[in-house]
Amino acid sequence: MFTAAALVPSPLVLVPELNGADASATEQLRNAALDAAAALGDRAQRWTIIGVGATELEVPPGAVGTFRGFGRDVRVTLSPQSSGEPDADLPVAVLIGGWLRGRAAPEASADVVVVAADTSPVYCAELGAALRERFDGDVADHGVLIVADGANTLTPKAPGSFDPRAQAYQDELSAALTEGDCERIAELDPVVCAELGVAGRAAYQVLAAMFTTSPTCTTTYDDAPYGVGYHVGLWLP
Repeated sequence: MFTAAALVPSPLVLVPELNGADASATEQLRNAALDAAAALGDRAQRWTIIGVGATELEVPPGAVGTFRGFGRDVRVTLSPQSSGEPDADLPVAVLIGGWLRGRAAPEASADVVVVAADTSPVYCAELGAALRERFDGDVADHGVLIVADGANTLTPKAPGSFDPRAQAYQDELSAALTEGDCERIAELDPVVCAELGVAGRAAYQVLAAMFTTSPTCTTTYDDAPYGVGYHVGLWLP
């Protein structure tokens, strides 16, 4: 049974070891993401992490990853039984999802579905509906962790530089995520999202397709401290 979806962003600054000497500036965002993951763990011990990457990819619960490629060999796992040498090539969404699981819900076990950044809204809808059908066909409780970012063009120092259209678009996206407006999320334009650096568009559209009725939503963080839109919240069927 599908029980909950937690929404978190994917910045590397969530991981204290990747912040340098002082991680206090990112404490509010980190705590919100950890709390969302913990709330998901309270509702389900079987997770599917959904993120966005260069290509489509599925990762099993036994996988082990590392942030070595980002400067520190911080290991992450997807289940209590994960073992072996870490895969240094796992996408960031997998690493962040595994890191949150290990710290907020260590008894949970997660598989991962990475959707390609250019995945069509139609395919995202089909994937979301198929996942929901699979979860509801199982007596065990299933939760989903969405690892996705908003626009990265909100300020001149943002990773994608500045686009004057970005703030209005991010405001619309934030409102849709806060309200659980699945119809509005399903209508996000892939071309516009690519132009504005809305990297999480495909993951958000998979999420929207998993809800046949409006979810009950709680938002605990919605801001853009680095010129990138970050949203943390919980959606309940």
